[in-house]
Amino acid sequence: MTIQHERMMKIVIVDDQPINLDVLKRHAGKLPETEIIAFLNPLEALQYCKTESVDLILTDYQMPEMFGTDFMTEFRSLPGKESVPIIMITAESQQELRYKALEMGANDFLNKPIDGTEFIARARNMLALRAAQNELLKKNSELEILNKKLEEVSTLKTHLMAIAANDLSDPLGSIIQFSDTMLSGRPTAEQHAQYLRIIQDLANRMNHIIREVLNSEAIESGKLIFAQRPIGLGELVKFNVGIALHRATEKKQKFLFHADQSVLVKGDEIRLQEIVNQLISNAIIYSPIGSTISVRVYSIGEIVRLEVTDEGPGISEEDMKNLFKKFQRLSAKPTGGESSNGIGLSIAKQLVELQGGKIWATSAGVGKGATFTVEFPIYHP
Repeated sequence: MTIQHERMMKIVIVDDQPINLDVLKRHAGKLPETEIIAFLNPLEALQYCKTESVDLILTDYQMPEMFGTDFMTEFRSLPGKESVPIIMITAESQQELRYKALEMGANDFLNKPIDGTEFIARARNMLALRAAQNELLKKNSELEILNKKLEEVSTLKTHLMAIAANDLSDPLGSIIQFSDTMLSGRPTAEQHAQYLRIIQDLANRMNHIIREVLNSEAIESGKLIFAQRPIGLGELVKFNVGIALHRATEKKQKFLFHADQSVLVKGDEIRLQEIVNQLISNAIIYSPIGSTISVRVYSIGEIVRLEVTDEGPGISEEDMKNLFKKFQRLSAKPTGGESSNGIGLSIAKQLVELQGGKIWATSAGVGKGATFTVEFPIYHP
């Protein structure tokens, strides 16, 4: 029988007679990929087993410090040692002792004097049993991890659906209301254009919510696909600032924008846009009306850095601890009645890190604004 395992199998031998111990060690030394630990004193063996992993115990019965059956009982009470195979070494005439030892947890027996061939066969069988136990424990552990992950994904899906249902209901209701007004009433051309702009804005908001939900689920399930290629980060950020300009203008906010257009990063263009959009949207949502939002892209050595700085409510020490965690509703409130589902920054952080970058935030405190910073390695063609 071939035993396959990932590490050396450890055999602990306990016998108070030095001659017997030497014989057992010599036989055990013929077993491949094993480490032999021998003790004359069973109490010392127990002390060792408290902190060390063990794959097989061979113990004599008649020992002055304690009987082998008592040793077994003590050993079996140690955490993680309940299923370790034990071979009891007895005299051939001790049949009643064998029955007792079996009841107390022995897995097999060896008679004195020890026959080398029998020793190898029985010890190999017990090591094979232990290897199978270890493999089963490993599979069970992997299964527990998988089950926990599935439970987390299921919980996440439930939470995301609740968020989506809640956050989509308001803009959807408004879209229905404005479309009804346009169909049933007689709006002027100016009102018609205004209603269309509102509906478009509401639809964009719903699209953003759906995209966040889908991204979060894809990240958690490991199904998010990245199509990485060289990207001019400054150009990408400039494009997204232009898209966000309309929303900022509605709150009388303005952008200060500066970008090094020459630096490249390697990433997924869609995912990078989602990161940039999240940071810029955050700044717009939480900055007061009439404030300034600074967006910069520049390089430091081999690093490209994106900074988005706002004049919003700042970040408290308590909020900073939870800033990038899922489903966190922090103390800062949107300044224009916008909604926040608490997953945007968490998704941004995961998207940044999955592309080899870093993200963090700094703030001088409540009422003093905040700066969100993203770093990526420079890409050299």
